[in-house]
Amino acid sequence: MDPLQEAIRCAINEMPVAVVRRPSKARESLVHIATDAQAFVEETRTAMAAGAGGPRTERRIVAGALLAYALDIAWSICHLLRTEPVRTHIVVLTLWRPLLETWLRAAFFALEATEEEISAFRTAGTLPKRGWPSRPEVKTEITPRLIAKLIAPLICPQQPGLLDSLADEVKDWHGFVHGGDVVVDLFDGGDTLQSQVGPDHMAFKVQRVAVIALLTGLVGLNLSTGERQPEELDPLGAGLREKILAFQSRWPRPSEKSDAAP
Repeated sequence: MDPLQEAIRCAINEMPVAVVRRPSKARESLVHIATDAQAFVEETRTAMAAGAGGPRTERRIVAGALLAYALDIAWSICHLLRTEPVRTHIVVLTLWRPLLETWLRAAFFALEATEEEISAFRTAGTLPKRGWPSRPEVKTEITPRLIAKLIAPLICPQQPGLLDSLADEVKDWHGFVHGGDVVVDLFDGGDTLQSQVGPDHMAFKVQRVAVIALLTGLVGLNLSTGERQPEELDPLGAGLREKILAFQSRWPRPSEKSDAAP
């Protein structure tokens, strides 16, 4: 899983709160980056379809539907930035939260949930209740942070904490989804009321959207484990990891930035 951990690490190395911190500057235009990211989302969808297999089960239905939805959100983000940059910057930032939440839930139902939990969600919309690893006896409704704790050992066992930062972001994007004061701040340009979020910030967001697409594909391929042979699934996952690392090469690595600093 080292290549996957490297992909996650590259994506979350800089963790801006909302959009106030200046991200690394990409080496290409936002429109070009969004176009390539959208193509990667489609390649992920193709890999998942190629790796699909096995009988129709509630786990595959629930997790598969959420994974497909996550890819649709990722595709839409890229499409908006590719076709209507600037005008859609704030909208794209708003879509980041449902993308992240949807992927986390999909991963939980694919990798961690019991058959009873999946059935309750499928038939009644009931979210599972689990205990934190430190207090397993106290059951609470699953949250993004709790899901991250539960699935991280399965996705990145060498560095399970990598998912914590992503899960922690969900609350930071609450104001975007519900029309909070952060939206007013980001539209207030003094003489104008339009997005004040620059292309570097959005290019950085597209990078992270692409990584969520990667994780979506890997979880989707995992659903076929046991029904398809490793020699069929492993090349599909490896291909996605190679493509995401190539995509991320547009941004300078942390060592490059420190070397360039005065």
